[in-house]
Amino acid sequence: MKVKIDIIIYIFCLGISSTFAQWELRYPPQPTVGINDIYFLNQSNGFAVNSSGSILKTVDGGNHWSIVKHLQRDNLTEIKFVDNQNGFILSPHSFIGDSKDFVFTTDGGNEWQTSYIGLSDALTFLPLSNSEIIKSGDQGTIAKLDNFYGLWSEKYRMSVFIDWDIYAPFGDIKQFEKLNSGRILALGSSWRAFQYNVISDSVAFLLFSDDDGSSWDTLWCDLPKLLTTFSFANNKIGWIGGKGNEIYKTTDGGISWHLNYSELLDDQSTSISKISVLDSLKMLAVTTKGKIISTSNGGSSWELSADAADAYYESFYNIYFVNDQKGFVFGPDLWTTTTGGSSWSKVDTSIKPTFSKIQFINTKLGFGIGGGQLYGGSSFYKTSNGGFNWERLYDGNPDGSFQGFFMSDSLKGWLTKYDSLLKTTDGGSHWSSVYVDTLLEFMRGVEFFNDQLGVLFEARQRFNDYTLNYLTTDGGNTWQKYRMSDQKFL
Repeated sequence: MKVKIDIIIYIFCLGISSTFAQWELRYPPQPTVGINDIYFLNQSNGFAVNSSGSILKTVDGGNHWSIVKHLQRDNLTEIKFVDNQNGFILSPHSFIGDSKDFVFTTDGGNEWQTSYIGLSDALTFLPLSNSEIIKSGDQGTIAKLDNFYGLWSEKYRMSVFIDWDIYAPFGDIKQFEKLNSGRILALGSSWRAFQYNVISDSVAFLLFSDDDGSSWDTLWCDLPKLLTTFSFANNKIGWIGGKGNEIYKTTDGGISWHLNYSELLDDQSTSISKISVLDSLKMLAVTTKGKIISTSNGGSSWELSADAADAYYESFYNIYFVNDQKGFVFGPDLWTTTTGGSSWSKVDTSIKPTFSKIQFINTKLGFGIGGGQLYGGSSFYKTSNGGFNWERLYDGNPDGSFQGFFMSDSLKGWLTKYDSLLKTTDGGSHWSSVYVDTLLEFMRGVEFFNDQLGVLFEARQRFNDYTLNYLTTDGGNTWQKYRMSDQKFL
């Protein structure tokens, strides 16, 4: 049985009848990749949502996570609770025919139900109660739902400009936050108008609402900067961050801001991704490259953490604290701290290859190809316990990625790189090159139908623009090429 998969491996188990068929998570032991948001009800019980459609739950403070519901192909972006029983998850439409944009619980997360309430265009949302929600739309709008009929009422709309022959909004609303006073703040960014040179100042702005989102007014707009996230410690003190890893602070509720942190080298390829404020003195921020910036004295001095992810390329990172000591950084992986952010460690340290193909010889023995932390698909893996644990047998870096493989049995197998064919006779520990064609430039994959008959499919040669298949009838010793339209091959 051959299964294609990305990151998470499920085994399909048949029960008494096919009606009760279900999936069992086998690898990794905890799905820590692609987490978009985390929310804790107390010190022990918390939830996480990821881009694969899984709702995860922990009952031990985040040391271990289990899937409580999985919505295949749904990208779950945010999770919020209005009390200990009622929680809401945002799931913007991620594919054609997706009819679920809202997931909710009324029993503290034991059971989750799906619905459609018009959140498919939402960039972010904020539930105010069991019956009131505000959202940021993809056309630069803020809308509110407060009725049984599912009718949204628009409360704010950004200015528009003409982009060629269509009207385009200046930007969008990035984030909502409700202060202790009841005031709701909304961070807006006119990034599109700035990008098209329509404006050169007041790119970022804050809106406020004192009537639960029914009306909005401008609180502040004074910087030619792209700002992406903010958080407040109380009604007066808060921080906001964005492009170039700059962080600004306010002490008057957001009316005015001053630069509180900047870096000596102005790196415009990175931004502040998320901010977590613990109190009026302590805050932490994570950048789009996984760097953690923190202060414990209100911004008088700053520290950089070297223990969490510090990536070369930009990605989505988020940060969340349960209390002043326990926190998480998540995105490409899941890190945790129990020291208030002074040190970080991975929740799950197992290897996490991005599998492009797996093949099981029996219920226990399986093989796979995929990438590790640095490369995109140049390693060969083996499992001996049905997919619960994997070991890397062969690393083909840095020559290029593997396109496909086929194991004839537990020892003999074939592996296609971009322009070469490899063979193993010891279960994948060692590989040797097999000659196919001098002009061979690319192969999609390899398949054998018995010990003698095999095919290299979707191959290309240099200097030719047509697609070939290579056929062997002597167990891979020699290969004969056929054009895809050749009836003799069929």
